[in-house]
Amino acid sequence: MPQAGKAALLDTNVILRFLLGDDAVHSPRATSLMKRLESRAEVADLEDSVLAETVWVLQRGAKVPRLEIVRSLGRVVGLAGLRYLGGKRVLLDALASYGATHCDIVDCLLAARAKSRGSKVYSFDSTDFKRLKCAWREPG
Repeated sequence: MPQAGKAALLDTNVILRFLLGDDAVHSPRATSLMKRLESRAEVADLEDSVLAETVWVLQRGAKVPRLEIVRSLGRVVGLAGLRYLGGKRVLLDALASYGATHCDIVDCLLAARAKSRGSKVYSFDSTDFKRLKCAWREPG
C-alpha cells in the first residue's frame, strides 16, 4: 500500500466510468481499481472538485436522479482505500444534504465543512445556507 501523501488522486472520469458502466474499455478498468480501493490494496485521495464535477455530470449530463447519485457516490466515498483530507464524514454529510434538499453540491460541501470546523461560510446566496442550517454571512 502506498505511503501517506503518496496516494494517487482519483479523477472524475474514473468514477463516472465505474458508476455508469458505459465504456467497454474503461468501465472494467475503473471497476478493477474500485475493487482494489475497497480491499485497501490501493489508496487514492478524493478532492472536493472531483466530487462536485461527478455530481454535475451525473445530474446534468446523464440525468441520474438526485437520490441515486447520493446512493452511488456514498458507496464510492465509503471505499476503505479512498481518503479525503477533510474527513469522509464531511463528504457523507454533504451528500446527505444534497439528497435531502435542492441545494447545489458545492454549497452542501461548504456547509458540511463549515459545520465540521464550527465556522461560517461567506456567501451572497443565503437560500442554500439557510436550508442547510449553516452559519453564513454576506461579506462586507
